[in-house]
Amino acid sequence: MFEILFLAHLPPRPLQNAGFPGQIVSHNEYRFLVDCGGYTKADPAIGIGFKRLTRILLTHGHLDHILGLGGLLSTFLRWEAIEELEIYGGHSTLERVRTLLFDVVLRGNQPPMPLVLKEIKPGVIFDAEDFTVTAFSVTHREPGLPWLYFRREIAASLPFSKSG
Repeated sequence: MFEILFLAHLPPRPLQNAGFPGQIVSHNEYRFLVDCGGYTKADPAIGIGFKRLTRILLTHGHLDHILGLGGLLSTFLRWEAIEELEIYGGHSTLERVRTLLFDVVLRGNQPPMPLVLKEIKPGVIFDAEDFTVTAFSVTHREPGLPWLYFRREIAASLPFSKSG
């Protein structure tokens, strides 16, 4: 089963009808952050932290989907001990992320963990034993932006019982 947690969204200033995307999708030991807009925060009251978070999937490079990465990386610099961080996104998305993280947040310093920017194209981008993550292109103000689809394979045989 996949669990989806919609994170608290705290914009840097109040905006009418603002929605800054950020969800954690969990399945067994896997945890993905899908988009990281605004000041995306985990809610300690429900026991979700970012310690097991090693993959961030960005649907596209609009600022309301990536700006929270700066605060998240700053948090990792100070508090969270993670072994590596992979950020998945399209080419133009990763260019914006590279500038945000390496030029603005880190200012030429090295991140505290291996930080890998992985360009995605349509097709399977993550393949686990019992599920896949697939990217496909859609048009959202710009053509060809990657979007994501989580799929879990379910065994075809189901238990049946005959009633007497």
